[in-house]
Amino acid sequence: MENLKGKVEVGKNVTMGKDPLIGPYCVIGDDTVIGDNIVINENVQIGNNVTIGDNVIIEKDCIIGSDTRIKDDVLIQSDTEIYECCTLYENVTIGRDVIINANVEIHKKSQIYDRVYITDGTYIGENVKIFDRTQILGDCFIGSNSIIERDCVLGPHAHFDSNIKIGANCELDNINVGNEICINEYTEFHGFTNGTYTYISSTKQDT
Repeated sequence: MENLKGKVEVGKNVTMGKDPLIGPYCVIGDDTVIGDNIVINENVQIGNNVTIGDNVIIEKDCIIGSDTRIKDDVLIQSDTEIYECCTLYENVTIGRDVIINANVEIHKKSQIYDRVYITDGTYIGENVKIFDRTQILGDCFIGSNSIIERDCVLGPHAHFDSNIKIGANCELDNINVGNEICINEYTEFHGFTNGTYTYISSTKQDT
């Protein structure tokens, strides 16, 4: 515990790996497992039964909810809140002032930029980029290698397959989009009509 800086509250049955660096005023909940070479900056709150892998950096003033799993080589920038039962896979980067609600999965090498808001139950595949101030609302699936530009509102009930490109300032909900679709900026599409969702099939043309 020699690398705990200042006042740190550590719960029961906490396991820490080699060379942790934990700043002042942090709280680490019961039954949490922390890997090797961890950097946790000041005023971070970590809930109970959290698992954090190796080489993770959590910047100041973050909240990590109970039963969350953070894999190796993840970066979580300042003022971010991650709620209960989320999973962040290897090499994920989370920007500043992001809110991620419960039961969200973010897979390998994805990047979530600043001030993004993600609601419960969202699935984000590998190597996805979601740019600033975008909102991902309920029951959304974003497939691998997709790019969501800034200031979009996606969902509720939106499914995007792999290799999707969505331009800035789009509003899309109740929609199922196939592979390799490019949606131009400022597109507004609300797909729920006559009790069914709208499906856009796989083409490489702009919608």
